Amino acid sequence: MTGHELMQIRISLGYTQAALARAVGLTPNSIARYEMGSNCGRYPVPRWLALIVDLWAKERRGTP
Repeated sequence: MTGHELMQIRISLGYTQAALARAVGLTPNSIARYEMGSNCGRYPVPRWLALIVDLWAKERRGTP
């Protein structure tokens, strides 16, 4: 998952960066850096974060 995809899913779910950060135990600045791609070299969007966001999106849409 790219940072841009993370941002699109977060927005479609109605979460702010701060709300997503609280939900996954990160800071809003960390979420912002992932979305902007600033962490790509050292810290790509972690697989666990991508999975959590994907699950939220599916739950919201009612798909398994």
